[in-house]
Amino acid sequence: MSGCGPAGARNDKTQPVAADAGQADASQDAAGQADAGQTDAGQDAAEAGPADVGQDAAEAGSQESAGDDPAGDTAPTSSPALSLQPTPSTTKKRTLPPGAVVTAQPIVPRIEYFRVKRKPECRSVKDGAVTEGAPAILEWKVTGADKIQLSVDGPGLYAEYGPAGSDSLPFPCEAAPGTYQSHTYTLTAFGLGRNKDRTLVVKALAG
Repeated sequence: MSGCGPAGARNDKTQPVAADAGQADASQDAAGQADAGQTDAGQDAAEAGPADVGQDAAEAGSQESAGDDPAGDTAPTSSPALSLQPTPSTTKKRTLPPGAVVTAQPIVPRIEYFRVKRKPECRSVKDGAVTEGAPAILEWKVTGADKIQLSVDGPGLYAEYGPAGSDSLPFPCEAAPGTYQSHTYTLTAFGLGRNKDRTLVVKALAG
């Protein structure tokens, strides 16, 4: 009995040691699994993080590039530069031989119109009532002339005028009553080396 007591006591003391060793192994396994889990999670995050971020940045950059340049790789065209150099003239100057005389071309006036603005009237007496006569009013317009002259009933200067205007001209009536009195008015336009004439014959009934 005495021999069994100490052995039993040693057995009792040995069991707690075994239990402590088992607990230590279990703690080490749990710690190892925890470390392994953390290591695997860190590796997954490290592998996934940079790759995903780089891929997203590359895709975003390609989208922005496509939005900024709708034409793709089309190179911009440039317009040709304009030359500011004067173009040399090809006109040749004509030279006259010594002693040559240059004659200016004559300018022929043009009479745009020469007409009666108001018809004349002769003095008339009817039933004792006297109607006084009225002069002829003529008007004209001439280009290419500095002055004009008017004459009445043949050659001879009546008056000188500008290239455009009008005037009242005498219209004497000497015809018999019931007949027509006529007078001739001539306009002469003076140009550079050339003149031009136009004549009007104006009539009025004598009273």
